Amino acid sequence: MSLKNTLNGLLDWRLEHKIWRISEKREKKALAMNGYSTGKAEGEDAYLRKWAPLLRFQTPYAYRLYSRYCGKTPDILSQTATLLINNTLNPQEFQLYYSDKNVFDRIFPDGAMPRTILRRVKGLTLDAAYRNVSLSDAQFRRLLKDCGTLVLKPTVDSDSGHGVILFHERPGGHFANDGTELTVRFFENYGRDTILQLGVTQHPVMARLNPGSVNTMRIATYKSVVDGTVHVLSFVVRMGNAGSEVDNLHAGGKMILIGADGKSAPYCIDQYGQRYTTHNGLDFTTFSFGIPNYSAVLDFCKEIASSMPELHLLQHDITVDADGIPRCIEVNNSSFSMWIAQYMGISALGNHTDEILDYVMKNRRYNRQLIVV
Repeated sequence: MSLKNTLNGLLDWRLEHKIWRISEKREKKALAMNGYSTGKAEGEDAYLRKWAPLLRFQTPYAYRLYSRYCGKTPDILSQTATLLINNTLNPQEFQLYYSDKNVFDRIFPDGAMPRTILRRVKGLTLDAAYRNVSLSDAQFRRLLKDCGTLVLKPTVDSDSGHGVILFHERPGGHFANDGTELTVRFFENYGRDTILQLGVTQHPVMARLNPGSVNTMRIATYKSVVDGTVHVLSFVVRMGNAGSEVDNLHAGGKMILIGADGKSAPYCIDQYGQRYTTHNGLDFTTFSFGIPNYSAVLDFCKEIASSMPELHLLQHDITVDADGIPRCIEVNNSSFSMWIAQYMGISALGNHTDEILDYVMKNRRYNRQLIVV
């Protein structure tokens, strides 16, 4: 074995050990927060046997936690297994490229994204067609005329809504947020890699969940490593808190499961798996909603997934605009949130777990620059 392979093997071992320790701590904490026993659970031995060929470090705590929601199935994913699966199905060299939101307008179908006004790419200001531009304040204001709401956000190294700013049009054609005015200088100083897009007016059904935030659907897809067919694994809707401009769970939002019929479940959950029957004054035991243009949303996600041929495991953040047209807010490929599906009581990988496990066993790889723990 070469020195390079030896060093890479040692680094993989240390990464997996670190992930194992941190993940086990989180799962124990979640068990305690929900009042569950940390003791051995029925079916645990079968679970450990299933994943032992893949993992150097085994932990029973993912099973002890998620079997409370999913039942006694050995297909439950731990964070350690999830990262190895994600990083094998989505190779590092392609994760980096497809993680940049400024790439999406090049590869997605026309109209898939909210309309881009301007972008910053490695410190250069470009228009929607990726051409260099230099704007005066007057030209900038004319470009933004009648836009209503604008969204400025980082395009790399961003997650959970961090760094996203909404600007609303004020009298005189100015755009501001809590006293901060959107000017050429502010835009160009905000970051080296950013995008300025037209805000989406969401469908009334989605707006009812929380009118202050664009409430997005988080849809997980898997493109088969055997035949390339795209499958929808899970479908939830995220809802911001009343008064919040973001719908992220880490900002206090909730999520609700959408069934195969496009209808909502009678409860929602938070990021710790705790269930609620009400949110923002809505009682989900009596209030049920259906996803507008549901079949078109599913087809849209499959088309987006097919436009990134090198990636197989994706999480799409989608909304439906006022006209019922699906719009892609972003696509996540580097950190698969298996806990979303499992807290909802469904398999994170659907009925494709064995196919994926077999592939990862033969092709396992860590993306050392992208490990998120």
